[in-house]
Amino acid sequence: MNKIVKLTGVVLLSIFLGACQANQATDSSSQASSSQQTSSSTTSASSETTPSSSEASAVETQSTELDGTYVLEEADEVKTLTIKDGAGSLESKENDGEVDVDQVKVDASKQTILVGDDLKDYRLDGNQLILTEADGDQDIYTKQ
Repeated sequence: MNKIVKLTGVVLLSIFLGACQANQATDSSSQASSSQQTSSSTTSASSETTPSSSEASAVETQSTELDGTYVLEEADEVKTLTIKDGAGSLESKENDGEVDVDQVKVDASKQTILVGDDLKDYRLDGNQLILTEADGDQDIYTKQ
């Protein structure tokens, strides 16, 4: 009787340990699968937000193409727009001596320029940079 109890205990222990090992194998394979899914999701997300090299060079080409100083002379003021690497400033000097300076940011992919808080479309035509406001008003700057 004592042998039967010991043998039954050993069998039950073996079954229990076997079940635990199977459960651990299932857990680690699901963890590995989960890690692979997370990894592929991360890779997928990063590849979606990173522009391709051709897109990046197109943006870079537009920005460097605009680099320079442009001037617009009006009756009551002179505006000087300076752009380098997609950013810069617009300095407006009025005849009375007042000077205003606004920060400028170029978005070459959308062909827009943010001057202070005003978003304007731009077009480069030879040595002229044409800025168009939402209401259709245009300013034509000449590259220096």
